[in-house]
Amino acid sequence: MERSLRDIITVEPVIALYMMALNLQTPVLQQVVWVKSCLSMFNQTFCDGLQKSDNVELQDAVQSQASIWILANVIALTIPSIIVTVFVGPWSDRVGRKVAMILPALGGCLMSVNIVFQSWWIDLPWYLLLIGPFISGFCGGFATVLLSVFSYLADVTTKEERTKRMGIVDATNTLGCTVGLLISGVMADNVGYVPVFVTCAALQFIAILYVIFWLKNPDPVRPRGTSLLNVDPSEERGACLQFFSLKNIKKVAQICTKKRPNNRRVHVNLTYLCLFLSALIQAGVAEVGLLFVKAEPLKWSESLYGYWQAAQNVIPSVTLLVVMPFLAKRLPDTALVIIGGISYAAKFEIMAFSSTTWLMFCAAAAGAFQYLALGALHGMISKQVDSSEQGATFSLMGVLECGSALFSSLIFNSMYAATIRYFHGACFLLMVLMSFFIIVINVWQEWDQKPQWVSPSLQDPDDDDIFDSKKKALIT
Repeated sequence: MERSLRDIITVEPVIALYMMALNLQTPVLQQVVWVKSCLSMFNQTFCDGLQKSDNVELQDAVQSQASIWILANVIALTIPSIIVTVFVGPWSDRVGRKVAMILPALGGCLMSVNIVFQSWWIDLPWYLLLIGPFISGFCGGFATVLLSVFSYLADVTTKEERTKRMGIVDATNTLGCTVGLLISGVMADNVGYVPVFVTCAALQFIAILYVIFWLKNPDPVRPRGTSLLNVDPSEERGACLQFFSLKNIKKVAQICTKKRPNNRRVHVNLTYLCLFLSALIQAGVAEVGLLFVKAEPLKWSESLYGYWQAAQNVIPSVTLLVVMPFLAKRLPDTALVIIGGISYAAKFEIMAFSSTTWLMFCAAAAGAFQYLALGALHGMISKQVDSSEQGATFSLMGVLECGSALFSSLIFNSMYAATIRYFHGACFLLMVLMSFFIIVINVWQEWDQKPQWVSPSLQDPDDDDIFDSKKKALIT
């Protein structure tokens, strides 16, 4: 049976719109926090001239306070997101994926509306900015978007097409990030803060409308026993009440604590550690990147920072699309992670000592292979667990994504504030050290893991045939 357009184009626009809004908003929000920080110490006229001033001491004082306020916003967003992410996966099995996609988009829309008011009345107390992150966090945030999008694809695709479809989603994710970062500085410089956040709210609202009116909401098709978070049909009526069931926490925790043959439990935990470090590094650049380039000696505008952000995302993304299919056939996953770790280390070592614009763009080029690490780590963790544990595995990845944002702010914002007077590139040297840990861990894993980490349950043809036959029935 011929498939309709609604079966071909599904969740790709959702992730693209959400990530575009998120990355359009984040750099400009940091600038709003900087302005509010300055206004809490000086008057409007003085703050307008401070950015062009050569008074490094006062600039450092404002940046130090701004970094602490940014930390408070991240905590307000991240802690609720971590709590919700643990539960939303199994809950969406009961109520469908569309609700799980709408919630974070709704939270993001309300957060942008709050920032609109904070930007229009810039003299309002800074702590009122925390209202938006709290709402967005309790709606699930970024981790819930990823979880719901990939779960939806798992519901409606067959084994043969799933990798291709998820690759398309990854590409639209990167595209949304790049477009948002590219236009954020341009909009802030030319039209001001308020239109930026109005645009972010509009993008989230469009995503909500798309999910409601375009996406189908098929019932999940799972053979009994193939999902760790499988739902008994008798419990369907209590779906909402089951959202915060403590059984879900236990099932997610068992991913790291369950005894596994051939030292696999150690490898699972080490791979999660590498995933966390990799996410921590990426979040760290977003946390202190703008503060770093706005200070002496670079003193970039928001537009130039947007161009650099776009470059450091596009270069490794294109490299991933071109190189990964070739290298994945010839090298083990651990080797790909090591290559990515080396690229990470080279990039941040250059950034730490960058005093000119061209060096910063050289650093972006040095990170061309960095996404090989993240892509290979996702593949490794899915191979190290059984097919019945994939859902819980993705839930735990979502928690790590949220946790990386929290710990990144705690580590890098605090470190930047403490070292800005002495060496404000110290944060990037810490990222080099984290990259080194990723390399060492995977050198050991390659030495120890010689068997292929493919669970026998993943190779069961009968299970795959049953599963795919039900997926084909759903699609047609």
